[in-house]
Amino acid sequence: MKLAEVVDIWKAETSLAKAPPALVILDIPVPQLCLPAPTPESLAADKVQKAKSARATHKYRERKKRKLVEDRDHEEDVPFYGHRRRNQAQFRADVATNCNDRCVATGASIIRCEAAHLVQHARKGGASFKNGLLLRADLHSLFDMGAMAIDPEQLTMHFTSEVLASDPDLWKLEAMKIRPTDKPIKVENLLKRWEDFNK
Repeated sequence: MKLAEVVDIWKAETSLAKAPPALVILDIPVPQLCLPAPTPESLAADKVQKAKSARATHKYRERKKRKLVEDRDHEEDVPFYGHRRRNQAQFRADVATNCNDRCVATGASIIRCEAAHLVQHARKGGASFKNGLLLRADLHSLFDMGAMAIDPEQLTMHFTSEVLASDPDLWKLEAMKIRPTDKPIKVENLLKRWEDFNK
């Protein structure tokens, strides 16, 4: 077989592989084509499957390469511009008690958890335990960034596709119900974050 024949065969095979599939017109009445409405469980499973697919094909955003500094001088007397709010410690203690000293998402112990405001303090959310949930520190960060939200009706956790693609350990938490609290929280305080999450 000559080289030209091999090239022609290769071109034919690759062009067939790239060709769009033929369209088939079905003679089926329209009502039979209607599918049942998706359930929350099927939507969550579909979202996780898409995240797995994105991870497998490396479509998620790659971590930026940055140069690490080996030697950095220690800075003395650097001014600290942040401050703790007066009632922050009391808010954390109240939220932890209401959540039984466990993360409502994972059950992690209080040592790895932080008290998350449902409505941010800057938006006058208040420091009542009704405006807080105890979340593992990484989940609290995702919650504050808007990469995680809690459905106010179902009380289920949801993550953005990007987060699920980059952190497979969160797949099992997608669409999972949060643990119950001793006293009810203000579920309406979850609404703004939920709306922002679904934009």
